[in-house]
Formats: sequence, C-alpha cells, structure tokens
Amino acid sequence: MSPKTEIQLLDAEQVERLLNTAKDTQPEPYALYTLAVTTGMRSGELLGLQPAWLAWSLAALFVAMFVASLTLYVLARSAISK
Repeated sequence: MSPKTEIQLLDAEQVERLLNTAKDTQPEPYALYTLAVTTGMRSGELLGLQPAWLAWSLAALFVAMFVASLTLYVLARSAISK
C-alpha cells in the first residue's frame, strides 16, 4: 500500500487565479471548477452530477452516492450561490 499524499490546499489568491483562468480559457468546465472549490466535492461526485439533484428553489445541491444497492442522499457541503 502506498503512503497517502498530503492534500495541498489553495489559498484565496490561488483560487481566484484558478477560477479567472478557467473562466477565460475553459468556459465549459468553469462551473465544475467553481463547485469543486466552493463545496469540496470530489471529482467523482462532480462528474456524476445529475440535473435532478439541483433544488433551485432552495439554492441547494443534493449529491446522490450509490453504495452497494443502497442510495444515500447527502446535502452538499455548501449551498450553491446564485
């Protein structure tokens, strides 16, 4: 088993630079980058998002994770900003 790599967090300036660059150069996945840095969602959660999981009236995103044959619904760590 390989040793775990320590996660390197971005500071506010790095996040701003990342989002500005993504907005200018990669407009299609920009929303995914924004969700990633504001919610802490993992890549599998981001790539598996379904439109039905968005609750626009609540300004919330519900992430469904499938474990074995059970479905668990977990409220994302942060509400979606308008």
